[in-house]
Amino acid sequence: MIRIILILASVLLLAYPLWGVLQPTTYLTELLEEYPLAIEVTSVQIQQASALLWISNGILATAFLLMAKFIGAPSTYLAAKWGALLLILYPIIKTVIEVSSATVLYSHLEHSPISLEFSSVKLFYILFGLALYGIIKSQQGLTQPAN
Repeated sequence: MIRIILILASVLLLAYPLWGVLQPTTYLTELLEEYPLAIEVTSVQIQQASALLWISNGILATAFLLMAKFIGAPSTYLAAKWGALLLILYPIIKTVIEVSSATVLYSHLEHSPISLEFSSVKLFYILFGLALYGIIKSQQGLTQPAN
């Protein structure tokens, strides 16, 4: 059941920003929540920002798929290690994508405010990835024969 949830979450993460690429005018309301000054943007700007957001969602979706793969075949830890690494990298990549998206969406403004935001939610992904990696390393130590 956990595998199915992780796979469904991955599909949704990948599908959601595509809405902005395919139907940019209807996706604008979603972007305005994060980028309130993006009122007079063009469809092309919305599509570009959506494509950028698809990249960060793709990182998180890949992490979930790797965890689902590990749950399905826990004999090898490689998928889980990569999943944990992607969880650790996700907030950093997301921050870069957010700044890039703001640059695209605010390019029509003369003095556009672009800021870096680091939140507890982003810290959670890093800590969860580190905890997952620590669990993997400790489990590997238990399953390897002593010399």
